[in-house]
Amino acid sequence: MKLHAIDISLVVLYLIVTLGIGLVAGKNIKTFREYATSNYKFADSSLFASIIATWVGADVILGITEKVYAEGMIWVAILLAGAIAEMLVFNQLSSKIYRFKGCLTPGEIMGICYNSHTIRVITGLCVAFLSIGTIGVQIAALEMLTDMFFGLPPYMGMVICSLVVIVYSSVGGIKAVVYTDIIQFGLIIIAIPLMAMLLVQLLGGMPVIIENLPSAHTHIFPEASERSRYLLLLFLFAIPYADPCLIQRVLISKSSKQAAYTFKVSIGVFAVLYPIMGIIALTALASKTGLEPKAAFYHLIDTYLPTIGKGIAITIIVAIIMSTTDSW
Repeated sequence: MKLHAIDISLVVLYLIVTLGIGLVAGKNIKTFREYATSNYKFADSSLFASIIATWVGADVILGITEKVYAEGMIWVAILLAGAIAEMLVFNQLSSKIYRFKGCLTPGEIMGICYNSHTIRVITGLCVAFLSIGTIGVQIAALEMLTDMFFGLPPYMGMVICSLVVIVYSSVGGIKAVVYTDIIQFGLIIIAIPLMAMLLVQLLGGMPVIIENLPSAHTHIFPEASERSRYLLLLFLFAIPYADPCLIQRVLISKSSKQAAYTFKVSIGVFAVLYPIMGIIALTALASKTGLEPKAAFYHLIDTYLPTIGKGIAITIIVAIIMSTTDSW
């Protein structure tokens, strides 16, 4: 799998534009609080785009494709349940979190709640470990992408993209993160549905795709005997957690009502985006069985997308990875 020079140019152009936006965003920052909160000036649309771009990482896009390819559409329901539960909880808790406006981290909030420096440090360490794990997932996806399409050592993609993220995040602070998230959100919300439509059309439409699927993938539960297992997974994934990035989005919002509204609207986007990713996974399975599940999405890009289309698809994956990484 090798990319045409035009496709590589699209990816490089995206990295340059993203870096430029981040650097420009940081030009007039004068205080650390402005660096961390942008003085709470984000519009509803900006906050909404940032929430979507932050939540939708490689673990969502590539994870849905991998799981649906391997086991079926039940994984769309399982993963979607987790996203909706998280948005609903933050929609309800925004007013309570917003009472701590002025705090910059979950650790500060916990320290105030319990009046304990120890609790603050423990919370900070927990967030750090979670951040390391989340970023590790994004880096793993980036290394695989670099190896498969660019013909470079896997670590090179990690180094280049990490440097871009570190520079614009360090210089521009939260303003740079949100502004670049807006660009990344636009790529996700436009290109992913278009890619799904193109793949479905190229494979002859949904009836043909369904006809070519293994019988297990035409049912809600791949195996009736494992129904209880999938229901348990659905329940476990629907248990929300205190996502530090979402807490931060509440703390930088203009008001608790603004934060609650953006979380509520995000549910609609996830309810559309997750099934679309499931359909993309089914097109991969209908086109070729026996693939390594984690390579299914890349197989579609390499096999069915033309020049420029491949570049756009790879740019989307890079944008998805970077939009999650810069927030963590």
